[in-house]
Amino acid sequence: MNKKNLIDDMISRVECYNMLLNESALPNKLKTAQFLFFYNSMIYLGYQHPRALMFKALCQYKETKINDIAIKSIVRNSLVFMITFQTINNRDSKDAIPVFEKIMTDDYGVDSLDITKIKTTFSNRLATEGITEDSLHTRIKEYKGYAKQDKSETIVLLAFYESLTDGKVSYDNANIIIKNRLMFAIDHILPQHPDEKNIDFKYYCGKNKNEIIMVTEAGFAPYEYYENGEIVGVDVAIAKEIAKELGKKLVVKNVDFDSIVSELKSGKADFAAAGMSITEERKKQVDFTIEYVTSNQVVVVKKDSSLNDITQLDGKRIAVQLGTVGDSCNRKLQKF
Repeated sequence: MNKKNLIDDMISRVECYNMLLNESALPNKLKTAQFLFFYNSMIYLGYQHPRALMFKALCQYKETKINDIAIKSIVRNSLVFMITFQTINNRDSKDAIPVFEKIMTDDYGVDSLDITKIKTTFSNRLATEGITEDSLHTRIKEYKGYAKQDKSETIVLLAFYESLTDGKVSYDNANIIIKNRLMFAIDHILPQHPDEKNIDFKYYCGKNKNEIIMVTEAGFAPYEYYENGEIVGVDVAIAKEIAKELGKKLVVKNVDFDSIVSELKSGKADFAAAGMSITEERKKQVDFTIEYVTSNQVVVVKKDSSLNDITQLDGKRIAVQLGTVGDSCNRKLQKF
């Protein structure tokens, strides 16, 4: 696919991109309480690897190649797999990459996603981990969500089980918990004087003093991007030298770009490196190092486009990444 065809394809799928992370962009038929719980939980937990599958499913739903039952099944099973595999079974996120790669490869060029095949792929991977229904129940009972630096998994599990009565889940109630999660102080149910040497209380006792956490959005090559399941790039190389100088182990955390500042302000990360431009608005919230890269903002159009001046962009639809300088520039352009 050449650049022109790629841009044309992206423009044609703008609605699907919006649906991927924006509840208000979803068709009304999908806005059931059950679907919204799994959909919003997936976004809240920040799982990256299922997104390509979700995007493909949304595109096929829009093109009426799959129905609402199918897409609901895909989102639900993807979330259940990620929570079971990565969170409850405590596997590294990169170990989930081959699972979703297999699903996307198996369905490459196929007119519609095969729901049965997707569920089987998830089940087979969990089976290799020795996870059965009985063992899963045991692991959930033993799961100590507060041992992690981010307690979001605990919130999702709490929302589900608090809304479960006689084997039935009230997804309306579960959604209320997810959407009002900041009101729930989980720390109040934790031991008030934990043993710092106890791994179960790692989160509650504070960060690992031997680690330094860098937060980024790994989709900006060559500065930060995935290679063989690992985040690498210019910023990561610099961060490793900083960690080495401090005598600490570098931990790189991948989040959405528009969440980076909040990750810093909440103390979930020690510093950020994500191709982030210095702006007056951001300087009010976080500190910056000296500049080490200079960049410019441009608008990419079709090769044969008649658009060649900024004044011609008024009222035009421009695709941007939320929270970036490109996003703020676009907002200014719309007021031009």
